[in-house]
Order: sequence, then structure tokens, then C-alpha cells
Amino acid sequence: MPRYALCCIALLAGLSPGYAQSPPSPNPAPTPAPSVLTISGPSSIAEFTQATLTVAGSTGTPLWLETTGLSIVASGSQAIVTGKPGAYQLTAIGNTPTGLAKATFALAINPLERPRMIAVFDPASLTSLPAGQVAIYQSQTIIASLAAQGVIWSQYSIGDVIPGTTSDSVPFGQTTWGSRAASVGLPALVTVAHGVASAVPLPQTEAAIVGTAVQLGRAK
Repeated sequence: MPRYALCCIALLAGLSPGYAQSPPSPNPAPTPAPSVLTISGPSSIAEFTQATLTVAGSTGTPLWLETTGLSIVASGSQAIVTGKPGAYQLTAIGNTPTGLAKATFALAINPLERPRMIAVFDPASLTSLPAGQVAIYQSQTIIASLAAQGVIWSQYSIGDVIPGTTSDSVPFGQTTWGSRAASVGLPALVTVAHGVASAVPLPQTEAAIVGTAVQLGRAK
């Protein structure tokens, strides 16, 4: 056999099987998980207050879609929202690493409780009250007169016991209303508006209370 043929056979016999195969393909890069656009913030607020909502997942400034009945003031990824009582669905659109995405958010705006006026008396001094304040204590018309102005009327004695937030009852004098009344002296008129209670000495006539209720009703 010619020498060059022997050399070729020897060379082929010495080759490693690894050189006779293609190298394995590297593992493909993992596909990134799709980005999700989200909106966070309080889901319920009272009227005349604001909610701050925040968009997460957007690579740029998101766009808030106009929502009937709401005022939306956007700044970057946040929006300050307020409006009339009702149930709303807000929508924001933003760019994510995987393209445009839309997020929705449910917001409830709850009406504030109607303003209240509460007369607080000391039973021990009822017989010494001026005639006008006695008439307030005995009035059969003041509830309807204040209701016409959107104001709730209540009447308590400082020693009354009322149901508490639990199964226990609470002396009226230990409530916020009772404390406000006691701070100005009895009889007193406590006014509750926008969650804030204030007190003044009881006016001398029912007409004066109704006039105050008219102003309170307009301001609510």
C-alpha cells in the first residue's frame, strides 16, 4: 500500500469523535415576562376630598383617559382625582417594555353625611330656661324646618345613654358631641359638618337655629 494511503488511514483513525460532530447549540435566551401596567391608590373617598392614584409599569408618562364626572390632574405617573359622588372606572394607557398596555381602576366617591344640629340640655336646669329655649325644647316643627334645609336635627340630655360602636352603651356626655356641648356650657347647640363638630351656646329662638341651618345647608 502506498505510504500516503497509510498516512491518511492513520490520520483518520486518530481523529476524536468530538471533532466529527457539530458543537451543541447554546440555550436560547429566556423570553422576558410581559410587563403589566397597574394603578394603585385608595378605592373609596368622600366627596370634597381627593385621591392620588399612581401608575406602575410604564416606561414613560402614562395617558389618563377623560372620565365623565371626574376632575383628573395628571403629573408624571400620578394623578389627583376628585369629583361628585358615584362609582367610576379610570383608565390609563402607557408604554411598557413589551408595548402599549391599558390599566383600569375602580373608584367610589361617597357622599358626605348630611350636616347635623344637636341641641343638648341639662335636665336639672330645664325649669329655669328662658321661654325661647323652652320653646326649642318642646318644638314640634324644628325637625321638619331643618330637614327642608338638608340638616338633621337631634336633641339630647347630657345624661342620656346612647348605643356605642360595640355592644356597650356610652353616656352622651362622653361622646364627641357631648364634650363639645359641655365645653361651651348647657344648653348648647352642636353643629356637625364635614366630619367636624363645633358648639355654641343654644340660641334663644327656633328662628335663629333655622337661620343657621339655612347657611349650613348652602355651604354643604
